[in-house]
Amino acid sequence: MSSAILMPKVGLTMTEGKIVEWRKAVGDRVEPGEIVFVFETEKVSFDVEATQSGKVSRIIVGEGETVAIGTEVALLDDASAAAAPAQVAAAPPQGDVPAKDNPASVRAEPAPARGSSKTRATPLARRIAKVNGIDIAQVAATSPGTPLKKRDVESYLAGLAVRTTSAPGSAAMPTPADGRLVKLTSMREVIARKMVASTVEAAQAYMVVSVDAGNLVDARTRLIPSIEKQTGVRPTLTDLFAKIVAVAIERHPVMNTRWTKEGIVFLDAIHMGIATALDDGLVVPVIGNIGTKKLAEIAVERHDLIEKARSGKLPPERMKGSTFSISSLGMFGVEEFSAIINQPESGILAVGAIIDTPVARDGAVVIRPMMKLTLTYDHRIIDGAKAAAFVATLKDVVEEPLLALA
Repeated sequence: MSSAILMPKVGLTMTEGKIVEWRKAVGDRVEPGEIVFVFETEKVSFDVEATQSGKVSRIIVGEGETVAIGTEVALLDDASAAAAPAQVAAAPPQGDVPAKDNPASVRAEPAPARGSSKTRATPLARRIAKVNGIDIAQVAATSPGTPLKKRDVESYLAGLAVRTTSAPGSAAMPTPADGRLVKLTSMREVIARKMVASTVEAAQAYMVVSVDAGNLVDARTRLIPSIEKQTGVRPTLTDLFAKIVAVAIERHPVMNTRWTKEGIVFLDAIHMGIATALDDGLVVPVIGNIGTKKLAEIAVERHDLIEKARSGKLPPERMKGSTFSISSLGMFGVEEFSAIINQPESGILAVGAIIDTPVARDGAVVIRPMMKLTLTYDHRIIDGAKAAAFVATLKDVVEEPLLALA
């Protein structure tokens, strides 16, 4: 009997997933715990593991295709299994899609080849070959006996380009179009769409202030032993900044707003987004109700969120609902930069590196650990004077962090 492998649901907000790689081909045997395929949601990739034994009899949805949750993506043949959807597990599981009956007439048969070629290949591989005008039959699979995949066709194209340009008598000159094409991931597509939308939809203005970070650094140094002993997590400057920004927002509620067609919404709770760089993009994990949390709680939650984000296990709902965000590039030595507002928020704070800088103090030149903070704000909602008042409060609290931690 055959049973269906479905596109699983991970997170409360997921509605569809994009298959980026099949780890098993038609005819392959799978055992519980083995990865069957990998899919992406908006910003996270998930490995889907089998929880029962069987043999892949058909792949219905090819690499690069996006389908709704609950869609049959493949068939698993198992003589001992009832005609019901095969069980798969996406890491981390966030609730399974209700199973639906699969017709008992479904048999273990390979998916029919598309097009006139009898070569076994995924739909995405065939499309790439067709677009580039090559015969799919000329491409060799990386793993003998398995269907051709996207990477097989791309490797063939790369080799073809090398052979063409190195052929005797070839005088072709490089053009701006030459190079290596890297297909957009779902994450990169979402980032691009949101960044462009933000610059178009909001009237973004900027404000920079230099602050003395000496007391901030001292406060963190004094707090490290206590918090690390209590929680096992070493507090970072980002943790202190998240708390400080929350305190400043509480004093200037206009920073915690959203623009709507009906009017400006003043939000009650402060949910802080922490921009986090990944190898292939950017995510913004959210610390909810940060104004009610102590520094130790913030440190633990921030550490957990970022660890999950970097391992690809952060649930989508933990990247939604932020009301203000922080972006820090100080660890890379960047002294000053401006960040793009994470819509639909009204502001984002860019935190630069702490640099020992000569400054005037009481008529003398001294060296102080200075840093620059850049506020990007939506001028549709926040006037310059109100943004300046917020920045002034921010400067006061950074320079006297006990005002936030007391």
